[in-house]
Amino acid sequence: MKQEGWKEDILKKLRMSYSRAPYYSDCFKLVSNTLNIASELISDIAFQSILEVCNYVGLRREFGKSSGMNDLKGEEKIIGICLTENADTYINLPGGENIYNKDSFSKQGITLKFIEPEIREYKQFKEPFVPSLSIIDVLMFNSPDTVSEMISSYTLK
Repeated sequence: MKQEGWKEDILKKLRMSYSRAPYYSDCFKLVSNTLNIASELISDIAFQSILEVCNYVGLRREFGKSSGMNDLKGEEKIIGICLTENADTYINLPGGENIYNKDSFSKQGITLKFIEPEIREYKQFKEPFVPSLSIIDVLMFNSPDTVSEMISSYTLK
């Protein structure tokens, strides 16, 4: 993708792929708002995307950036953030089981858990259902209330 037009390329692909989806207009606006922030940094765009999705589906959360802890990396950075925020539990995606050590967290008084989302089938354009495509796919085909329910359906291990 060319450097200067990558955001418009993404929006064009969304238009072509999802223009007939039931929640296209609202979701397209959400993605457009996210991509059109005054920053080219992926970290800023990622942060904005989380805020936009949470606002859209009505999830009220408090978020912060960890950019002040650049001297730490990986597991040490996560533990440092937990200690700074006085968190006694850290929840990560299942892929973190290969990265993070529960004992390292436990030694700092932090419980490490892994989230297993419940993947719910929903109507897409074609059969069979293709799970775990992206949050954009979920948003395009489901109401904000349904998405909020889906996000809230998980188990911790």
